[in-house]
Amino acid sequence: MSRVRAMRERCWRPVSPSCWRTYQTNGTVTGPFGRGTTHATQIVMLVDGNQRIVRMGDGLRFTLTLQPDGAYRNLTDAGLQGAVLTSPGGVPTLRWKDGSRWVFGVTLSSAVGITNLGLTQQIDRTGNSLTNTWSGTRITAIAGPDGRQLTLDYDGANRVTKVSDPIGRSVQYAYDGQGNLATVTDPEGGTTRYAYNSTNRLTTITDAKGILFLQNFYGPSGRVLRQLQADGSEYRFRYQLTGATASGAGCLVLNTNPPSGGVVVLRSDFFSRCPSVDSWENLQAGYTITGGTVTGTTVVDPRGNVTTTRFNTRGYPVSTTDALGQTSTTTLTAANQVASSTDALGRITKFEYDPAGNVTKITDPNNQPTVPSACPTRDFGSTPR
Repeated sequence: MSRVRAMRERCWRPVSPSCWRTYQTNGTVTGPFGRGTTHATQIVMLVDGNQRIVRMGDGLRFTLTLQPDGAYRNLTDAGLQGAVLTSPGGVPTLRWKDGSRWVFGVTLSSAVGITNLGLTQQIDRTGNSLTNTWSGTRITAIAGPDGRQLTLDYDGANRVTKVSDPIGRSVQYAYDGQGNLATVTDPEGGTTRYAYNSTNRLTTITDAKGILFLQNFYGPSGRVLRQLQADGSEYRFRYQLTGATASGAGCLVLNTNPPSGGVVVLRSDFFSRCPSVDSWENLQAGYTITGGTVTGTTVVDPRGNVTTTRFNTRGYPVSTTDALGQTSTTTLTAANQVASSTDALGRITKFEYDPAGNVTKITDPNNQPTVPSACPTRDFGSTPR
């Protein structure tokens, strides 16, 4: 998943509690704020045999697998090292290595041996908690540790129509005939408007003052290739691909009946004129590129500065080249933790970890070791594709 396919905005100002909404341009499922949307507190756990799959509010998923001690863990993702799922009192509780807990205390659905549980509490290591109130598959209230809460109203299609705070202020949401979020009206009556193309991907955002401050331009793949800001400044996004389907001048059909039964993959001819990069430039040159796996991205900012990132087969960044042409690289452990980083001057820093995923030693480029003080963190959103 490309970073530019997701747009996240607060659906309320950062009071306690708060509510984020997330939009995926390639999303097809109607979420709480229309097609392709979720909100951050809508976290669900899927109970399926010996696996527990947690789906985050932005669509990210991670899997915990049953271990010999009866607990559930993920042993391969760096951001999940030290996290353990148990069921004290019969209630599934995910404890992170920093001591915070997520409690999945409500059953949303159960069929054919698969159960969906909803997140009811997020408790930090000092005991402060955020509490979700569910009605069916809807979150109807989000309460902070002081008891103040946001309330959420819905329409018949399970889409949020209003979010109200404890003193009666509200933000209101309206949708178009295709189920896309069309307008958001703030407590002062200002309305932000959203427009979409024929494939229901966001094309423009116009703020409450009537200023067109964001425009997205897509290729046939559905990826954002070009983006204009309110001041006219432009970003361009290029995607290095493998396994993509392409057509245009210089592309030859090498296999019209793939043994796998898949789509026809168009490859470059002997002159390598068929591109493997999904970009605005190639679209303008007449190439149609769809599908494929992103192995690298390039972002060109309004000043023409180019930043390129490459990914390994697991989707993690392993090298970045900045606008000055300086490249830094990263090697990863089997658990996707950073084993070493090399800067543009070739200086290498190495990292070691304990079984819980905490850094136990850092060795600098001068081969001087440092033992860091305990500072547990988690980052389960590091995969950028």
